[in-house]
Amino acid sequence: MTPTCHGPNYTQTYATAEVPELVDEELEVLILAEGVKERSTAALTGRGPVIEAYEHREFLLRRAAFLDRTAREVELGWFLGQFNDESVNDASATADLAARQVLELDSRHDAAYALGPTRVTSPDWDCRGGNRAYVRQEYLALRQAEQAEADQEDYLPHRDSSGELLDTEGRPL
Repeated sequence: MTPTCHGPNYTQTYATAEVPELVDEELEVLILAEGVKERSTAALTGRGPVIEAYEHREFLLRRAAFLDRTAREVELGWFLGQFNDESVNDASATADLAARQVLELDSRHDAAYALGPTRVTSPDWDCRGGNRAYVRQEYLALRQAEQAEADQEDYLPHRDSSGELLDTEGRPL
């Protein structure tokens, strides 16, 4: 069920240089999932801090975006005869469920971690594919924020391994 409502479309969200290939995204999501699992286990046994809501949200968002991209590949594959209707419906339902989890978390936390321009409470998401459209908005905003942070680091002084402060070209300050 490709979103048909407000929000960035598939191409606007995922066809940028900063978005990893689907297989790389899958690996990143698996690594995030394992980290959340390990830290949660440590917190439950008193051997570590709890998982913060923003960390949980990042995992849910990255997973939902991965499943959205996967569902889109299955939908496109259906046109080529590579997948049957049931496969398309399963992939779309799985992507929608994962996207709904992001929307619900953002609603519970009053959109404290949301980055996109349209609020989680907006009626714009109450449409066919609205959950996935919301994830696309938030994933695009996350990637743009990550890129802006990386760009800014190019202009900021930093410390080398010995602790010496260096300029952007690596010269001591």
